[in-house]
Amino acid sequence: MPIWTVDLLLPRTDESERNVPEYVRNVTDKLQRVFDLVRENLNQAWLNSSRWYNKKTHPKSFEPGDRVRVYYPRRYKGKTPKWQNFFATEAVVTKKINDATYIVSAKGWKCPRLVHVDKLKPIVEFQ
Repeated sequence: MPIWTVDLLLPRTDESERNVPEYVRNVTDKLQRVFDLVRENLNQAWLNSSRWYNKKTHPKSFEPGDRVRVYYPRRYKGKTPKWQNFFATEAVVTKKINDATYIVSAKGWKCPRLVHVDKLKPIVEFQ
């Protein structure tokens, strides 16, 4: 916990009951409890939204080294999206993080990206 220099005006109470260090300790304890509560609520919200998003994905599995196409919904001015191919970027799966996320690298990218499984499509080669 950081060390703070605190100048406070204490509420008018009996001076024998409270002193400045005790008041500061009580305030820092309250702030820590609020911080913990906010962190817990944010984690729960993240977990709920992650569950909701992952629920709508189709089960797919890729191994490192698999060639995939990555969904990139860029719209070009003057072109209708009806004729655009949003899965144009070819990439290679570098690492599997979990069942829903992969690290993927493509030739035109500066660094590998973390991609959700529903944004990936396997490249099927015909003989």
